[in-house]
Amino acid sequence: PECMILAGPAQIGARAMAKKRKVSKGKEPVAPKATAKSDEATQISPWQESRPLRRTIAVLLVIFAIDITCVAQRASMPELPGWTLPPAGLPAASVREAYHGMIEGSRQRVNKGEQEGEAPCALARQAVNDRHEARLVARLLGSGLVAALLQVRDAFVYGTDKDAFAFDTFFARYQATAPADASPEHVCKLLIESSFHTNESVNALVGEKTESTLPEYLIFVAETAGVYGMLSVAPMLVWGAAQLTKVVAAATAK
Repeated sequence: PECMILAGPAQIGARAMAKKRKVSKGKEPVAPKATAKSDEATQISPWQESRPLRRTIAVLLVIFAIDITCVAQRASMPELPGWTLPPAGLPAASVREAYHGMIEGSRQRVNKGEQEGEAPCALARQAVNDRHEARLVARLLGSGLVAALLQVRDAFVYGTDKDAFAFDTFFARYQATAPADASPEHVCKLLIESSFHTNESVNALVGEKTESTLPEYLIFVAETAGVYGMLSVAPMLVWGAAQLTKVVAAATAK
């Protein structure tokens, strides 16, 4: 009897397990629903990663196309009575030659004023103004991008004050470095002399204009394309460095 009593609960448990198996028999297990994307879906292709780089290159190409039309340069060209200006779209050597021609024209006007007995400071004011106008006009004869970069350079060297190239500014600068007993007329003569001297390092860098069978405009386009090509290297290097950093980080993680 004791064995029967002990066996009773065991038999009841066995029957319950068998019944449970019969109910679940024939039913396939249901896979849990995916709650996260697979690694393949979350990976970004190199083409997608290069989207910022491609956009930057596209913007540079658009600016380059506008630049070589010289529309912005012609629109910004000031009207200077008595000045004969060449057309925009010149290569660097021709731009430098035109700039030297403007400086020489200013020298001739000042020399004529001296012969007519004009005051040195009035002539110095004219020479300084002519030099500044020649600088601005010459830059507009070439690439607009180069002109903008030179404007940024001027801001760093001379400051952003609108009177940075005014006669009074240069006069105060030269008077500060002149001898203590120097008269205003002496300072003005120094200004006149310096207004006719161009930057020798830039002259050597640009070089002299040479004869070529190609039209000057095509040389201008080629030079401008080289400038934009050099600018496009910077975003390429940034993108390449970012890709290299990702590769190194992935290799280190493994």
